[in-house]
Amino acid sequence: RPAPREAGPAPSAGVTVTNFSLGGENHSLAYGFGSVWVAGYDPGDAYLPGSAYVLQVDPGTGEVVARIAASATAWEQGGDGLAVGHGSVWAAGATLQRIDPSTGVAQVIDELDFRGVTVAVAERDLWVAVMDDYQPLAPAEVIRLDPGTGEVVARVPLPDGFGFVHRILPTSGAVWVAAMRTDDDGGVYDPSLIAIDPSTGRVVGVRPSPGGAVVTDGESLWASRYLGEGSWALTRLDGATGEVLETVPIGAERVGEVLATGTDVWFIAGDDVHATLDRLDPSTGSVEIVAELAGRGGVVDMEASPGSVWLLHLDYRDGPLSTLSRIDLP
Repeated sequence: RPAPREAGPAPSAGVTVTNFSLGGENHSLAYGFGSVWVAGYDPGDAYLPGSAYVLQVDPGTGEVVARIAASATAWEQGGDGLAVGHGSVWAAGATLQRIDPSTGVAQVIDELDFRGVTVAVAERDLWVAVMDDYQPLAPAEVIRLDPGTGEVVARVPLPDGFGFVHRILPTSGAVWVAAMRTDDDGGVYDPSLIAIDPSTGRVVGVRPSPGGAVVTDGESLWASRYLGEGSWALTRLDGATGEVLETVPIGAERVGEVLATGTDVWFIAGDDVHATLDRLDPSTGSVEIVAELAGRGGVVDMEASPGSVWLLHLDYRDGPLSTLSRIDLP
């Protein structure tokens, strides 16, 4: 069960912040089927059998109602291994697992040839990226699956050199892969956006990434971009071509996680010690500070639910200490 709830520090007018303490090292967040889903592992035991889990959290009370044995790869390790859609919660790690949200039962759908690093839900398909930790120069592969049967529909190798995947970003015009090239020592460089035509299962383009976090609202891509001299912007890209449509300066000196919902673009501004949750209105270009987040550690993932935004913090200063924050909007 979580620690007693406490009021968040200095929330904006009409906004309330509620924090729930969670055990473990938690790194991935999703919302669906009336629950918040959090993936992580027992502190210091990331690679031990039985250490990895997915938590089902009651969004009203913050109570952990189920701990499910399932592995979802963390962003820091390459990937975003937790997703919700097609009637299930999906976790990609050593295997691809389907979690029944009503029972909490996890079923292995695909053993995966290598380590699954990210899973994304599209309108009709499920997309999973795998990469080979033992051959860093080998290109990663993106697998398209039928979410109903779990059958592999297509396998799409990325271009040579792209062995590291951050996220898969399905839009109505293409499936984009945020990837980087790898070197002999496992280092990464050259952040890029790779476009896959879902109708043919072929790579149709490679573009330089704007340089920061990249997310999608299902139609466009949004990316944080450093402008220089301590100033950042949010850039919107065409979801079909990747062409830059607009760049909105946001004034922040540092930008962390970004979340695009279609009506708003949310982002974390500041550092791990003093940060704020900010909101960009794409229709007007206006930016407002929604809540202050001082003292909670770095935000490693964000999610939206009706009337709320959820933040997952991970603080290693006294920890690890994992906190789930619910920001309720007026």
